[in-house]
Amino acid sequence: MLATAIGNGILGFVMLITICFCLGNLEDVLSTPTGYPFIQVGNHIEPTVLTTLLNNTQVFYNATRSNGGATTMTCILVIMSFFGAVTNMATASRQLWSFARDQGVPFNNLLAKIHPGRNVPLNAVFATTVFSILLICISFGSTIAFNQLTALGTVALLSSYILSISSMAWLRICQKPIRRAYFSLGKWGLLVNVLALMFLVLAFVMILFPPTRNPDSQSMNWSIVILSGVLLFSVSYYYGGARAKYVAPIELIKPVD
Repeated sequence: MLATAIGNGILGFVMLITICFCLGNLEDVLSTPTGYPFIQVGNHIEPTVLTTLLNNTQVFYNATRSNGGATTMTCILVIMSFFGAVTNMATASRQLWSFARDQGVPFNNLLAKIHPGRNVPLNAVFATTVFSILLICISFGSTIAFNQLTALGTVALLSSYILSISSMAWLRICQKPIRRAYFSLGKWGLLVNVLALMFLVLAFVMILFPPTRNPDSQSMNWSIVILSGVLLFSVSYYYGGARAKYVAPIELIKPVD
């Protein structure tokens, strides 16, 4: 896993340098008529030519200067996005199923069922799929609302990192027993935890700010409002009855001697 992270980091850095090298005029990229800046990377094409290329899915055309090469790169992105969507769907459905198994979400009896023949949580898969489709439908009415909802994923991700790392840091500070791990930083663990928390807290605060000064209702960052609503619903559901039946997975693990 560590080797995979290092390899992906190196390849990602090479990709970043390549994109920056081919970027061109930033304003032209951000104002691209395609609606997707990565498609318009480094565009210096006349509008009439660009219109023709858009009908043939112009992707990284300036990097290849070839419709065939641009189409090939488009196919690679589409295929990678497809497999990424499949793995994300599988991950999200299994997380929903495991949370329902522990009776931590509404309708847990239905979502926690496993298909007897396929050994797959079909109800959780269907629920995840339907919920994803409903989120996509929001973009038909308002792309701003859709972007605000998807931006919540980054905020939630940072929140999960902060909670998990702070828990480990607290155990280390209080010198409480920690279960032996396959990979451990040893005496450097606490320092790495503190540095990670400093970065994550800063990123968490900054990501909640609006992108511009004096924003209006459309350019305002509403992530904090959506996050507060999710937290309010979660706390209300927990204290409204879920805490009497919810069993956290950590309670099923034998304590460290």
